Amino acid sequence: LVKLGILGPIVALLDSPFRSCQMYAARVLYRLAAHTDNQPKIVDAGALAGLIRLCRSPDLEVQRFAAMAMCNICTHEDNKPKIVKMHGLPPLLDMLDSESELVRRYAAMTLCNLT
Repeated sequence: LVKLGILGPIVALLDSPFRSCQMYAARVLYRLAAHTDNQPKIVDAGALAGLIRLCRSPDLEVQRFAAMAMCNICTHEDNKPKIVKMHGLPPLLDMLDSESELVRRYAAMTLCNLT
């Protein structure tokens, strides 16, 4: 899918006004980022800004899938400083206080992967 050019349209959906589009776009990126080769490509496509923004979404499902995507993306060493530089730590730290156990779990896992 990445070779077919899916990243541009998926990254654009992170900025959709529709919660479901945001959630499913983050979920697709989470699944694609499970493959190491895709992780830098996702970052190069501009996904970090949208994912970091979605970590502050009022919707807990959107937050969860954004954190899951970032969790996978930050297993690649080159992506770790990019997340920090783009101010990705504050929303992840805030997510540790979420009412959702799953949001807290994936935020913690992402922070663990950043170390």
